[in-house]
Amino acid sequence: MHNNWGYGMDNNGGWWWIVMALMMVVFWGGVIALAVAFVRRGNHSTHPAQQAMPPTPSGVGTGRPSAKEILDERFARGEIEAEDCRQRVQTLTGTTSS
Repeated sequence: MHNNWGYGMDNNGGWWWIVMALMMVVFWGGVIALAVAFVRRGNHSTHPAQQAMPPTPSGVGTGRPSAKEILDERFARGEIEAEDCRQRVQTLTGTTSS
């Protein structure tokens, strides 16, 4: 009595190993492509606080607001009082109002 453990794969000339090898290449290629896409996506994301910053005036070139602009924004949002804002701007510019 013959036991058919190969489910007929050995009777077809062995072509099935080519299909299995191609499927492994496709699988691992997909895994690597997903990993590369995930890493690249992570490099381009920014912190939510950076996304909320207003654009800087043209010609600045740094892409970041100046310290005075940040103080003006904090004053506008009510985070600091007028006198506190004025003192901090004077400290930044090195001027005194005496």
